[in-house]
Amino acid sequence: MTVLAAYDARIDCLSVIFDISVGDYLALVDRAYRNRGGLKNQRSALKTTSARRIRQRMKDDIAAGAVVPPVVIGVTVTDKDFDRLRSEVDSRKLDSGEFFKNLNPDAISIIDGMQRTTAFLEASEENGEVTRRKIRVEFWVSRNENALIYRMLVLNAGQIPWDLKKQISVVFEPLIAAARSHTDASRIIEYGQGRRFNPGEYSANDIAEMYLAFASRKLSIDTEEVLTDEFTKLDIVESLARYDFRRYFFDSLNILIAMDRAFSTFTEPGYAKRKAGREIFDKQAARVGLLVAIAIRSIGRVGTEVNADAATTTVEVINNQATSYCSRFLALTNDEKREFLKLGILNELLDRRVGQVGRFERTLFFEAFKALIEQSFDVRDMEVCWRAQL
Repeated sequence: MTVLAAYDARIDCLSVIFDISVGDYLALVDRAYRNRGGLKNQRSALKTTSARRIRQRMKDDIAAGAVVPPVVIGVTVTDKDFDRLRSEVDSRKLDSGEFFKNLNPDAISIIDGMQRTTAFLEASEENGEVTRRKIRVEFWVSRNENALIYRMLVLNAGQIPWDLKKQISVVFEPLIAAARSHTDASRIIEYGQGRRFNPGEYSANDIAEMYLAFASRKLSIDTEEVLTDEFTKLDIVESLARYDFRRYFFDSLNILIAMDRAFSTFTEPGYAKRKAGREIFDKQAARVGLLVAIAIRSIGRVGTEVNADAATTTVEVINNQATSYCSRFLALTNDEKREFLKLGILNELLDRRVGQVGRFERTLFFEAFKALIEQSFDVRDMEVCWRAQL
């Protein structure tokens, strides 16, 4: 039975709340919850002594019939299904049976309520009566995963800090699927499925980090540490609120892919099966540096008002300039490519012993590609770029 259904004009989402049994809820989210022991990169069941006590208290409360705050589920649907559901919501004719019948388990993610879900699961295993208890579940239905990411960041803003990549990764798989169809990437490598061997191949986690860096226009997105910078979170929320943002990112990623493939045509004796030119974008620092440089040039620095038309035009201009740049590079002989890339200078700079090597490398590549963009990709060779931060 529908408790509430409403359209969120801010992020083009539908919010629908149902009363359903614990058993039906667990069956609905089973695939999402159990994927690799939980959602991909989602915060797993907390194991500290205090967390176990809190969860035990929650389980006892559930068994005793306590009302639990609604769990929030994200669902991505096609444009056609979204339009149909919105029409049903607007006319107050949403059919709960049809709603659940048409849900795709692969398109479901737990946005808020992983710990409660664990408590429901453990409580139902200890007491079968729990499966018949009614709980409230709020579904955020969207045609675009950006809206779900936005909602997740807002929902979790005041909770136990998460690694930002984990927050994004809960609803990241639809974005990876979109990247496969909307970019020229040769292969997007899932966890445990090998490593990059050719240009245009990137891991899903690396794309996640590039996405975060592009959204926040920051070089130092540390995906291994807990996020403590609330301003970074707000910057990303602001970016994700704009629906052109994903297109900007995909267009920028295609620029990176084109340059990656072009540079990889340069070979050097002694590299065996590896190509010397490919090593530039083997580095995540180079990928992040290029994407952040494009983002700042097209979208602007954080805190500035974004003009969607101007941003779209700028990305198109950068893409055209990069395309011409790659075409000119591909027309060179191998010896001419060596002289153009100036990898000796780049490697000399990268070999410098400095503190915070990762930050140094990202800054070097960011300044290099920023200079390349400022020069409209019309440079005699890459020395002026590699030395831009000096």
